Order: sequence, then structure tokens, then C-alpha cells
Amino acid sequence: MKRGQGFLLKTFYALIAVTIIYFIVLPIISVFYYGITSGSEAELSGKILPRVWKHMGNSLKVAIFVTFVSTSFGLLASITLWRMKFWGRKIMRILVLMPLISPPFVGSVAFIMLFGKRGLITYTLLGFEVSPFGYHGIVTMQSIGLATLAYLIISSAIKKTDVSYEEAARSLGAPEGKIFRTITLPLMIPEITVAAMLVFLVSMADFSTPIIIGGAFQTLASDLYIQITGLYNMKTASISGMFLFVP
Repeated sequence: MKRGQGFLLKTFYALIAVTIIYFIVLPIISVFYYGITSGSEAELSGKILPRVWKHMGNSLKVAIFVTFVSTSFGLLASITLWRMKFWGRKIMRILVLMPLISPPFVGSVAFIMLFGKRGLITYTLLGFEVSPFGYHGIVTMQSIGLATLAYLIISSAIKKTDVSYEEAARSLGAPEGKIFRTITLPLMIPEITVAAMLVFLVSMADFSTPIIIGGAFQTLASDLYIQITGLYNMKTASISGMFLFVP
């Protein structure tokens, strides 16, 4: 039985390795190879690279701000829902997970219908004509969706944190602010770092939100998608993929 189990495990690991190589490693190598070998240097430096750098800057501009907002909200929501006692706390724990259930494009369309130039809230109720498209629209929708991801990761740190350190500090007369800064927050740094990293990467790779609500402001991921599906410009798409792979 042990020999049979060992053979099955080795076969399973081999299948996993082949799957990773065939579906992940080889496509990445193909993108890099096509991006390096296709196109002349004049075309690369004159047309492709300026476009790629522009959209890379847009992606970083969005991702950095979204990372700060989403991680901050995730930290605040985690502390509020897991350390403070108030009525409706269990319901709020469920509601804060709703963005994970809704597909990204549904949230973007709903945002346009509610806050667009003819939106239910901005135009019908408030009488404003505000465009939902552009940088602020992308940041708003990504921050709402990715704050849930940050909340899930950071709340796991709060739930497993040993509260005996905090109770000992309170018994010695330490104020709550000092306890949070010197004990609670340092214990949560690993999860906060992981949450920020994942939010940044997901924001960089998101192409559906910028396509729907970005307007003239496009990120590298959305422009890459447009180059493949709309223009079939594989040269620009492959080079964009190379730059997007870096973060």
C-alpha cells in the first residue's frame, strides 16, 4: 500500500508540474519571446514604449491610491467589527462581504446608473451632472471591491491575536491608543502587508473596471485587453504584458 501511495503521489505531483509548465510558464515565455523578437527598434521606441509607459503610469497611479484606501478601510472595518460590540455587528460582517459576490462589471454599471450624468442619485435626487468616467471612477470602484479582500486578510489577524498582551497592558494602566500602537498594530503588520500587496496586484491586473468606467483614462491591463481583442495588435500587447508581469 505504501509503495502504491508513493507512486500515486509522485504521479499527482508530476501532473501538477506539467500543468504549471504548460499553462503558466510556457505562455509567459512565449509572451516575452514574441515581445522581444517582434517589431523594429524604431517602432518600439517611437510608438510602442511611449504608449506602454503612459498606461503603466496610469496603472501605478490607480493601484497605489487604491492600495492605501482599501487597506485603510479593511483595517478600520476589521477593528470595528471584531473588537467593538454594538447592535447589528453580525449583520455588518455579512454586508461587508457583498462586493465579493457581485461581479466587477455589475458594480461598475450600477455606479454609472447611480452616479452618472443622468444617475438616480446625482441627477434625479441632487440635480448634479457629474461624469462617473475616468480616474476617480476607477479608484472608487476598485477601492470598494478590494477593501473586502483587505478586510478578510486583516480580520484573520485580529481573530487569532492573543489578547492577553493587551489585557496585561490595560492592567498596568496603559491607554487604549498606546495599546493599539505598541501591541495590536505590530502584531497585525504581516497581515496588513500581505493585504496591501494583494490589493496592489489585483488593482494592477484589473482590466474590466477601467474598460467599463475608465473612459479616456485607461490602465496597462485594460489597454492590453483592447490591443488583443479590439485591434489585434499583438506586438504592443506582448510588450505591455512584459511590463505588467514585472510587478
